[in-house]
Amino acid sequence: MLQRLMSRRSFLLGIVGVVMSTMLTLWGCGGGGGTSSYSQSVTTTSAPAIIDAVTLKKWIDEGKLNAPFGTKDRVVVVSPSTTADWTNKGHIPGAVRWDTNEFAMTRVEGLAAAGNMMPTGSMMDAIIQRLGIDSNTTIVVSLPKNSTLYYQSLVYLDLRYWGFARNRIKILNAGDDAWEVAGYSLSQDATDKYTASTYSVAQNGTLKDVVRYSIG
Repeated sequence: MLQRLMSRRSFLLGIVGVVMSTMLTLWGCGGGGGTSSYSQSVTTTSAPAIIDAVTLKKWIDEGKLNAPFGTKDRVVVVSPSTTADWTNKGHIPGAVRWDTNEFAMTRVEGLAAAGNMMPTGSMMDAIIQRLGIDSNTTIVVSLPKNSTLYYQSLVYLDLRYWGFARNRIKILNAGDDAWEVAGYSLSQDATDKYTASTYSVAQNGTLKDVVRYSIG
């Protein structure tokens, strides 16, 4: 009798173990919900602030570059560039161009008008909407070949000032030069391909004005 009860108990425990194992497996595949979360996992935000060309190429191969809006790990490659550099020097395929004339507005501070000041909110909205940037976008700032790093720093500063999270902004180390050295091709297509967003810097919630000091 005792042996029969022990056998029955072992059988029931075995069934429970199989059921639990199956439930854990399904939960792991489905992310704990009714739909799979694998394709919606965010990996770019955990990367360091300065990334290399190999990392960017991996993200592109994974389909993150210019992914549909709503994709939580989409990537936009921004090149601060003149029209001439965009076509003559080339750019990373799929990148979008932030014109160097859009860095700033003319603002009077102190004794005279200064041309290299922070863009207004409406200016930033126009830029980020044209470039297809939204709340789920990780922005990778590249740079045309043989260009000054100053342009990368200006894009970074503008984005941080207007409230974009630090972990959503990446600098491509050495820009397009590094991309080409890594063996990847540059495009000289003059067309700036993008899908415009409707995002506004007002949705970022917080102005990071601590990153900028007024001349006054």
